[in-house]
Amino acid sequence: MRKRILSILLTLCMVLSIAPATVFAEDSVVTEVSTAEDLTTAIENSAVSTVKLTADINISNSLTVNRTVTLDLNGHVLKYESANKGSVIVVENGGQLTIEDSNTSNLSHKFNPNGKLWVLDEASGTETVTGGVITGGTGTDISTFGGTTWYCGGGALIKNGGSLTMRGGNIIGCSAECGGGVCIDSEQGQFSMSGGSIAGCVASDIGGGVFASGTFKMSGPAVIRSCTAESATQFVCGGGVYVNVSSSFEMSDTAIIEGCQAISTSSNSSNGGGVYVSSSSSFVMSNEAKIENCQAMRVYHIFDRVTGGI
Repeated sequence: MRKRILSILLTLCMVLSIAPATVFAEDSVVTEVSTAEDLTTAIENSAVSTVKLTADINISNSLTVNRTVTLDLNGHVLKYESANKGSVIVVENGGQLTIEDSNTSNLSHKFNPNGKLWVLDEASGTETVTGGVITGGTGTDISTFGGTTWYCGGGALIKNGGSLTMRGGNIIGCSAECGGGVCIDSEQGQFSMSGGSIAGCVASDIGGGVFASGTFKMSGPAVIRSCTAESATQFVCGGGVYVNVSSSFEMSDTAIIEGCQAISTSSNSSNGGGVYVSSSSSFVMSNEAKIENCQAMRVYHIFDRVTGGI
């Protein structure tokens, strides 16, 4: 009888050793992925609560989230790479995505500032980013009028009541017309950033780091840095964060916005190198939150003029 029990136990061990990389812990299911196809399948699978990257992954279509799920970058790179514009991630229709990073000490990635938009360059990049990275997004068209386009949310687009919580990881080197890093596209949309960073992102209109048309809360050690809003044809606002009409932005704890710029290269004005707040909106800073080394500039012919903003 004892030999039979040992045989059964050995068989179970062999089965578990060759099972797919899915871990069950109480009510959570963690699925490890290393390819774009596996990543998309896991995100869509309602039985999976956490999707964990085990390798760098390139995607050619936006990763769409419309349920509650956690994405663990695990120190790796999730890169959007396509001839067509698109956000790296789209959170929509009440979806709730949490981004975290369980490997912040062993893996780092290098970027080339390339003027203003940071570009991944592992061989010779001069800016080092520790931990997992979301990069390469160019925004999703959110226009509702025929014949026009307006690409928003290079790194992540939050729309139709979606919610994004960022506890770690980095959104680096993404671009769009508004919200180079993250765009909240509805009053019901929410973005909470309690860790990680948004850096080296660029908007060709407003909100180099974040365009907030909803609720944005930035706390803990969260950082937005070296983001830029720049245009030769538009009024330029919010190098770091643009707060849209009837929206709200809160900064607390040690959250910081630094080294961001709003730059106009035409006769139009620029405002809010760090943060631009529209009318009927609210902006609250508390604890040790900071905005520093940000500037709004108009570079027109041979003149460099600072026009204000914070």
